[in-house]
Amino acid sequence: MIIPAYFAGIPANSTLDHRDLVRFCDENRSQVLASLPWIAAEIAGLESFISMFEMQRFTGGRRLYLSNRHTVVERKLGISLREGTFSALRKGSQPTCIVDIPSSWGVFTAIRRAGIFIALGNCADHKDILKRFGVSRRVLNTYRAHKGQKSYNRED
Repeated sequence: MIIPAYFAGIPANSTLDHRDLVRFCDENRSQVLASLPWIAAEIAGLESFISMFEMQRFTGGRRLYLSNRHTVVERKLGISLREGTFSALRKGSQPTCIVDIPSSWGVFTAIRRAGIFIALGNCADHKDILKRFGVSRRVLNTYRAHKGQKSYNRED
């Protein structure tokens, strides 16, 4: 059985949804990078969000040993890396040189969480946030409490 791509969380390359997601990440770079797991943030920050999504699609959800050979690491991650990015990954993975690549769903939910915080920061209508992000009032209240905002009630 082939599992449909939309269950992966991250839209397929060359689709309008993928371009919109990359644009959102680029426009909200600092907030998105802060929400991502370490290795995904390193690659997105030092290379690009497109490279991070390609790496995610190629290796997501696995544990990898990062060899001291640049070409081996590129082959394992499925992307090209600048020397500075390679060095940062090796340094960050010390002492074992083993990294856990987050799942595609983990990356997608981290970006989604950043989107919710950005919407709250922009004072978006709480009903719109509930609808667009598909979260419950309880979840929204948790996010609002984290931002120091008052809880959302139906009457608000």
